[in-house]
Amino acid sequence: MDSGPATRRGRQRRRRGARSVTRSTSTARRTRRGGIGVNPRHEEPASRARRGRAAHAGGHVSSPQRPQPPLPLDDARLDMTDLFAFTVPGDRTVLILNVNPVAPTGGQAFHPDAVYRVNVDTDGDHRSDVAYSFVFSPPEDGRQGVTVLRATDEQARSHEALGQELFIDVPVNFGAETTAAHSGPYTFYAGFRSDPFFADLDGIVAKFQWTGVDWGADKNVFAIVLEVPNAELGAHPEIG
Repeated sequence: MDSGPATRRGRQRRRRGARSVTRSTSTARRTRRGGIGVNPRHEEPASRARRGRAAHAGGHVSSPQRPQPPLPLDDARLDMTDLFAFTVPGDRTVLILNVNPVAPTGGQAFHPDAVYRVNVDTDGDHRSDVAYSFVFSPPEDGRQGVTVLRATDEQARSHEALGQELFIDVPVNFGAETTAAHSGPYTFYAGFRSDPFFADLDGIVAKFQWTGVDWGADKNVFAIVLEVPNAELGAHPEIG
């Protein structure tokens, strides 16, 4: 959680150790509760547990059940770019959900009416067993706060932000500084970061004659980063 907004130097160093588990454009579906959900087309395993039990993680953005119009599908603040999961010392795992590509051109802050979420399936039944939800306050004078909640079982399958509050109204980082918040066994950060995804667009256009030039070297995203104990991801999780 120490890489700042993008510069052309140092990106290869920052990418080491982080494994992207989802990289896809987002597609929309209408939820049963009347909101709009935006999901990756593929939710690949973020971790696999020993003894044949898999733990999967997927990103999700939704509109809770409120008397308001559905979230617009062309809003860059709701466009998920990557989902990462990797281990750190101390039997812990870092979950990163990136949104708002080429930030801040598509949005100066996180969407205050959305519920950003990382869903975790701990038993392989393709249903969320643990959900980490991130709800942002309306931005004011360049500032914004975020509340983090952890839900389990049936609450984890709701599009509402439910469960235990892990952090309340933590300031979002919109500058180059990295200020993480700590609460019990959790560490959290939300804000402006360098886009870690490598894309050789010139090579793709040239029929896969790769140039080695990263189109995203000077691009940024909005990052949501949560570090949790491995025990919260199921029995004997094996991340990566």
